[in-house]
Amino acid sequence: MDEIVGEGGVEVPGCVVTKYELIQIVKHWAAEIVDQDFSYFLDGCTGSSEWRIREYANRRLNTIAKSIGDAEVTKAFRQVEDDFGKKVDARAWKIFKEGTQEERESFQHEAEEKLADNLVGASDEHKPPEHTRDPYSQQTLQRAYQMFEQGSTHVAVMNETGLDRETAEWISDRQLAGLGLPPIEPVTIVDSKPGDDL
Repeated sequence: MDEIVGEGGVEVPGCVVTKYELIQIVKHWAAEIVDQDFSYFLDGCTGSSEWRIREYANRRLNTIAKSIGDAEVTKAFRQVEDDFGKKVDARAWKIFKEGTQEERESFQHEAEEKLADNLVGASDEHKPPEHTRDPYSQQTLQRAYQMFEQGSTHVAVMNETGLDRETAEWISDRQLAGLGLPPIEPVTIVDSKPGDDL
C-alpha cells in the first residue's frame, strides 16, 4: 500500500496545506471508509489490506479533526456519504444506513443467495453490465482487474480508471470468482452483445 507505507505515504517537509486542502483529504479517506463499510455490508467479508487502509483512514481523520475541529470533518464525511449513496442501489443504501439488525440480516441473506445463484455456471453468468456511461477499452478493464487482484477498493479503482460503479463491480465479481478477463483486442463493454464471450 504505497499510499500508506511506501513513497506515497512519506510526509513532504515544508508543505503547509490549507483548510480547503485538508477537507479534500478528509473526503478522500472518508470515501475509502464508506466504500469499505458498504462493501462489507454487501459481501460480508473483508481482507487485511482493507482493514489496514480503514484503520489508517480513521487515524488521518482523527488527526485532521484536531486541527480543524470535529464539526468540519463530520460535515465533509456526511457529504461523501450523501454523494456515495446516490451512486449505489437505493434499497441497499437505505437498509445499510437505517435498517434494523433484522432488515440488514435479511438483505444480506438475500444477497448471499443471489451470489450463490450467480456463481453457478459463473462463466456464463458473469456478463458485463448492459449499460455503462462510457465505453471502456480492454486495457482499462484489465487495469481495474489487476487493481482488484492487488486488494484495491472500488473507490480507488474507479478513481484511477474512470470506471462507473456498475462496471467496477462487474470486474470485481469476475476477479472474486477467479474468471479473469479474456485477452480480446481492443473491445469495449458497450460494443459487446448478449452471448459475446468477454
